[in-house]
Amino acid sequence: MKLLKKLFGIKPSGSKPASLESNILSIEKTFSRFSQHQQMVAIHEAGHVIGALYMGAGTPLRVQLDDEYGPEWSGRTKYDFTDQLKVYEHDQEFPTEKANIDAPDEAQTIAIARMRYGIAMAGPIAQARFQKVSYLHIRNLKSYQGGEDIKICQVVEDEIDRIGLDSFEFVQKIDKEINEVFHQPKVWHAIALIAQALLIAENHKLTKQQIDTILAPEQLFPLTP
Repeated sequence: MKLLKKLFGIKPSGSKPASLESNILSIEKTFSRFSQHQQMVAIHEAGHVIGALYMGAGTPLRVQLDDEYGPEWSGRTKYDFTDQLKVYEHDQEFPTEKANIDAPDEAQTIAIARMRYGIAMAGPIAQARFQKVSYLHIRNLKSYQGGEDIKICQVVEDEIDRIGLDSFEFVQKIDKEINEVFHQPKVWHAIALIAQALLIAENHKLTKQQIDTILAPEQLFPLTP
């Protein structure tokens, strides 16, 4: 039952509804078939999915785990961004580090920055909760520094500094908010459901329609920050 406790922070008991307990045990059984690393990658990408919903960007177009190179999986999530948010998508041809937010006023710049930072950090924050470590630990790992999530976060921080606000205070507030949201049992259960579906899906890939179908029973739509 260690994995069950790690995922949900609860133990099975007769006080839980039978359907919920059965669902939790199903998730535990699925996770037991995969390595800790594979479980972590699934949780990380599921965090991005729920982060996108929470930050108001809608359901991602797709999310996929990539096992092309063997057991050390990676993950990718494609978001349904507006043109203004596309500036934050990492692209080798147009490096994220050189991109600025093209917004007509400061308020919109802040709103876009908040959304994009929150989505980018939602993966690491979900991963940190799964691994029972601080999300700051995940962010500070040398192996993680070159990742797309951190590059996007740095662009946001640079943009907030550029308009004269305190980027440290800005991102610290969002980090805390998402961390608290992900500690809500209903939200964490939704993350586990998406992770479970990713692990067992064909090609480890979920479409927008599949994500919506999985999360509809959780009644997470819409989540308003």
